[in-house]
Amino acid sequence: MNRRTLICSSGAAGVIALAALAAVSRGGFDAAYAQNGAGTPTVVAVDPSQVSDLQTRVAELTTRVAELGGADPAALEGRLGGGRSGFDARFGAPVGYLGENLLQYSAEGIGAITVTFENGVATGIRADSPRPSVVDPALPDPADWTPARAASVAAELAPMDSDLSAQRADFSSPLRAASEALRQAGGAAAAGGCLPTGPRGFQVTWSAPDADHVAAVMLMADPAGEASAPPKPERAGRSTRGANAVANSSLGGVVSVNGLRLQAVDVNQSASRMLADGSAVSDLSVELSIGNQTRKPVRFDPTDFVLVDADGYELVAGCGGPDPSLAQAEVGKGEELDGWVTFLVPEGFAPQKLVILAGNARVGFTLR
Repeated sequence: MNRRTLICSSGAAGVIALAALAAVSRGGFDAAYAQNGAGTPTVVAVDPSQVSDLQTRVAELTTRVAELGGADPAALEGRLGGGRSGFDARFGAPVGYLGENLLQYSAEGIGAITVTFENGVATGIRADSPRPSVVDPALPDPADWTPARAASVAAELAPMDSDLSAQRADFSSPLRAASEALRQAGGAAAAGGCLPTGPRGFQVTWSAPDADHVAAVMLMADPAGEASAPPKPERAGRSTRGANAVANSSLGGVVSVNGLRLQAVDVNQSASRMLADGSAVSDLSVELSIGNQTRKPVRFDPTDFVLVDADGYELVAGCGGPDPSLAQAEVGKGEELDGWVTFLVPEGFAPQKLVILAGNARVGFTLR
């Protein structure tokens, strides 16, 4: 039986970006090196303007590559969750390249904003007031924002469909909000095609020297695939639906049914944490091994994995968790996949059993 591990691969835009970057880099090297008669590279002086031009060309190429993925929705253009091209359209070309995925813009009426991109999506934004850089961050400065202006800046950089502008900030603790547009922004790519069930949350923090001055505002999106509210356990009956083959085992046991070999290897549950709506949840991940000896590929979706408690209430698998994820995977003929299925478990839900729905088979594993 062939065994493989699920991996994520770069999309076509990523390949084009690498090719474009290689072409520009080659041009830079050609300008920086000359061949002597013996064919040995010799370093020559480089005009600073050529380096600047090279950086500009790379930036323009990466922008064009980003645009291949389509324009941002209006709710995200130049905001948290938006793409590079949207920030360029709103604020102009970057004024600083601080890292591979870290760009700085000059935003009229705001000051400097630094954007962190992951998979082409802005997952973090820091906006700094126009205070002099030599001023101690712990000391107030006349150029700092008022609290009202700082709240307005945060709203200007947050997704337009979030409720941030309606919330009152006290600048002593993070502010939580959520956005449906943010959920769609790169979530499928980051989570293997599996989107969270609710709006994606984000957090706003502040750098405030005192009650009347705010020096900086920071927005950070929750991890892709994370929900902003916990799922609600239901008596949906998925774990007991009809099947022509039913089998049960305990954790660690192996079940062979309808040409499939399934094993629940281990269970890990994280410590409790808070979601955007203030609910306490934990991640429960089950390590699985799935082998396929049928004549065709077998595909699994999150709803094919069900947690059941002692009273028959159910939860289906979600996104995120340890890699590789099997919540949305295809097991080819003769293949065996090892990976994890993760559930977002609300406080008070005590799972007793994992049920896997595989075609016309229903396989249960007792977890405790």
